[in-house]
Amino acid sequence: MFGLRNLKDHLSEVNSPLAEKFTTIDKDLESLTMSLMLNGTIEISDGGSQVDDGMNPFGHPHSSKCNFPDVVVKQQKLLEERDVLASEIQELPGFGGFLKTPSFENIRIAASHGPVVIINHSKWRSDILILLYNSSPSYIPTTNDFYCRANELRDCLVVARKEGLDSDRYERALRSVLKSLHNLVGKPVVDRLHTLGVPEQS
Repeated sequence: MFGLRNLKDHLSEVNSPLAEKFTTIDKDLESLTMSLMLNGTIEISDGGSQVDDGMNPFGHPHSSKCNFPDVVVKQQKLLEERDVLASEIQELPGFGGFLKTPSFENIRIAASHGPVVIINHSKWRSDILILLYNSSPSYIPTTNDFYCRANELRDCLVVARKEGLDSDRYERALRSVLKSLHNLVGKPVVDRLHTLGVPEQS
């Protein structure tokens, strides 16, 4: 998204060691979270990580390979390291907004280069908003099962990743998830953009 996602890309040009360190921590956190989800130890929701009742999302018992207390301690340590590193990055000129929620003004500036799509994914209510630069936001209602369907797509990818990113299973899962995401989010957004008269590739 123009103006909203360029700080991470720009960081490697400004301070390569910091960028590499941040990328390493991010990858470690991702791997840790994936291992927890694959073992069914936690559920990622809008309220954060939660311990479940001893069963994974597919109704099977947890794997004994995942030592939950140790993993949580490691995860907390990585999060603390990332926070410290993020604070250091935010001290760099032009990086004051690094990892911070973008202000409405910044989003509005980004919308001057093209529509900004915001998706609210919550078990309480899910919404899709299209923000345009010089007009009111456009609201797209979601189906009642939007939250559950999105979680199912996430779980599908998480399980497939266990076979490796280069595996046939992951490739099939990715194609299926992208097709479902198009129906769930992409098509409603594109249809609304056409209705609003927004030029393609804007």
